[in-house]
Amino acid sequence: MKHVIIGGDSYISSLFIRKLINSIKNITVVYPEIKYVESLPGNFKGNLVIGNFEDEVTLENANISNEDTVLIWSQDEDINALLAVAVKKVHNVKNTAVYSCGLKNSELYKKLDIELINIESLFNNELIMPIANKKQGD
Repeated sequence: MKHVIIGGDSYISSLFIRKLINSIKNITVVYPEIKYVESLPGNFKGNLVIGNFEDEVTLENANISNEDTVLIWSQDEDINALLAVAVKKVHNVKNTAVYSCGLKNSELYKKLDIELINIESLFNNELIMPIANKKQGD
C-alpha cells in the first residue's frame, strides 16, 4: 500500500509524522515549506514534496491519484477540509482521513465518507492510523 501524509506544519503533527514514517514502507510526506523537512528523521527513505497546500500542483506532485491512503493534518481546519475534498472527489482516494483538534467541518467529512480523527485520542493511546492499517480491499 502507498500512503501520503499532508501536514507537518506544527510541532505535534511533525511528531505524528515521525512516528508513522517508521512503520510505513511506501510513503510520501507533503510539507508546506522547506523548513519543516528538518523534523524528518535522518533515515527517511520516502518521497518528499514541498508546496502550498492550496495549490493543485502540490497534490499532483505528490501523485495523490495513485495512493491508497491520504492522511491530512495541518493547523488550518479550512485547509484540511479543502484538501480532504480534493483528495476524495478530484483524486478519488478511497481512504482519506483528517486529523483535527476541532469538529468544525465534521458534517462535510461525514457526508463525503472522510474519516475524522480527533487528535485528543492520540494522547489516550488509541490507534492513530485506523484506515492505513486496513488490509487492501477492505
